Amino acid sequence: MEVFHGPLPDADAVVSQLAGFDVVVAMRERTPFPADVLRRLTRFKLLVTTGPVNAAIDLSAADAQGIVVCRTGYPDAAATSELTWALILAALRNLPAETRHVREAVGR
Repeated sequence: MEVFHGPLPDADAVVSQLAGFDVVVAMRERTPFPADVLRRLTRFKLLVTTGPVNAAIDLSAADAQGIVVCRTGYPDAAATSELTWALILAALRNLPAETRHVREAVGR
């Protein structure tokens, strides 16, 4: 695994840095992947993007090249924040232990 900490300045830099990879995880729309770049990245098999959409990826070109594009995260952005608060409240209220106590009490 290799991590690039800054944006790649242009299409030639993207191709130069990523030509040897089969899989890339792109941070949102920081690195554009237009058709001309995707055609030059002949080893690509999978392009993962963080978040629900990435306007910087030419999906038609990726499909034509046989590159699978997928995303991370939840389809509903509200679900992420709701789950975060649920986990915070569960930790605050010691929910796992309380759930166990209720199940033990009911089981008697």
